[in-house]
Amino acid sequence: MQKLIANTVSLSFALIVAGKVSAQDYIAKFVISHQTGMGQWEGTHDGFSLEIRRANNGICTIYFPSPSSGERQRGVTDTYNLTVPGFRANCQNILAADLALNRISLRINGSDMWTPIWISASAITVQGNHIGLVIGSWPYTLVFSQDPTDVSPALGADARRRNHP
Repeated sequence: MQKLIANTVSLSFALIVAGKVSAQDYIAKFVISHQTGMGQWEGTHDGFSLEIRRANNGICTIYFPSPSSGERQRGVTDTYNLTVPGFRANCQNILAADLALNRISLRINGSDMWTPIWISASAITVQGNHIGLVIGSWPYTLVFSQDPTDVSPALGADARRRNHP
């Protein structure tokens, strides 16, 4: 089976709401957890960012903290609490309504390849309500990379990319 190389992957999801959440509720932070795969090339020290494409066509980019030496390595589970940076352009007043299908992406910001085994993502409103965005196994055929040399038959990869407007 061929692998799909992507530097940006949409987190397609169905909203799972805990508590009463209105489309007009503001998002305070995102919680992202993942376990890195066990394959030889699946760990990375590259940076990541979460991107929310706003209804006004702006993109809010929230950067993950720089990984320590043990993060994003084979078999390791990591959890990140990403506060919405209200001072950054396009990040002011993110609403629950901005979390519609195919508006949230996870991006690798380097040239190293990375593959998770599973991933979960949720948003937490300023009122403390949780919105489940995605949880479950990650397809082993979908890897993160910006390096075109990762596209090789030896790695079982192909050159297709997922590009978003």
